[in-house]
Amino acid sequence: MLTTAFDGFGSAGGHRDMAGGVVPLGVFGELGNDDELVSLLAEALTERFFDCTMG
Repeated sequence: MLTTAFDGFGSAGGHRDMAGGVVPLGVFGELGNDDELVSLLAEALTERFFDCTMG
């Protein structure tokens, strides 16, 4: 499920007890506003994660 949610953003994997993912930031890492970037990524990934679980 995480692999599907992260598709196009980065990579993810794990097992029942622990999972993780990596999102390469590229040029967005240079913006200097980490809070806004984390918020945008969290919103997008949360939506994709729930889309994977619901449908």
